[in-house]
Amino acid sequence: MQRYDYVQRIIEQLAAALARIAGCKAEGHLEAGLEEVRRAIEELGLNPRLVSSLDPGSLGRLLRHPEQLRAVARLLAEEAELLAALGRARAAASAAARATALARLLGDRTTPGAPGDRGERDR
Repeated sequence: MQRYDYVQRIIEQLAAALARIAGCKAEGHLEAGLEEVRRAIEELGLNPRLVSSLDPGSLGRLLRHPEQLRAVARLLAEEAELLAALGRARAAASAAARATALARLLGDRTTPGAPGDRGERDR
């Protein structure tokens, strides 16, 4: 039961974060959206600077649960979209590559945020 509660909490945190990020995007507040990504990573119990500095393999070993890894991958995909919209192509490409690499560690066949991804929200 404790594991289910933990997974449920991760899912709820991710859903709330994605809603906040979507709101920022809709209002054109892209920098605020990036801050929401950082905040969501912190809510998962992680240091955003550590997440951005570790290679995907090391990050995959650090994270305790596959749903936590999946959530970080999804958040990095959101970060990539925001960075691209802000014209930060190099940083966007890096975040997108990290998101994809994390998803591959899980054996996911889709890019985080792509149709069919478990983290995909209705559009």
